[in-house]
Amino acid sequence: MEGLLEEYKELKAEIQSNSDWTGKAFIFSITVTATLIGFGLTHNNWAIFLSPFLIIFPSMFFVSAKMESTTRIGSYIRIIIEPKVKGLNWQSNWMELRKEKLLPKKRKYSLSITAQFLGISVLCFGLSWIKFLSSIHPQRELFLMTILSLSIIVLYIFGHIAIKQSFDIKTRDRYDKAWKELLNIKKNRVGKGELTR
Repeated sequence: MEGLLEEYKELKAEIQSNSDWTGKAFIFSITVTATLIGFGLTHNNWAIFLSPFLIIFPSMFFVSAKMESTTRIGSYIRIIIEPKVKGLNWQSNWMELRKEKLLPKKRKYSLSITAQFLGISVLCFGLSWIKFLSSIHPQRELFLMTILSLSIIVLYIFGHIAIKQSFDIKTRDRYDKAWKELLNIKKNRVGKGELTR
């Protein structure tokens, strides 16, 4: 029992670390984007406004990885630890609350991280097009701008999907199923007399 409580504390600390890193990645993205926008406003080059995407997209996928790690840990706590430790049931109750759709539709002070990434992306994208259309020779660079625009839209869609899927109910269900299968495999090993950890 003591080992499970220690493991629980370590996993909760890892969840907190994931949350901290997600916040840091977002703040870094905002800071760099604001700096590049400021630089772009003082120079006559539309491409400067597209440069934040070199930070935004990796940040989105980093955030997605951290959120999926949190989902995986939460599932492990719910399936492996909580049933064995009386009084630990936060993860199970939280999941039940989500499955039953009992969460308030609009929560105060809550704006999804994908919406925030979308906001800074639209700002950069819009400024690049404004600067582009006001440039001296837009016809020469129209093809390049169109290709870049389509690439950015596709990458944003993939980043958005990755973040959304990292913590949706189906992802949690897949992890739940995997942890349950592992428990069954271990039970079968014990039943056959095989050594297991």
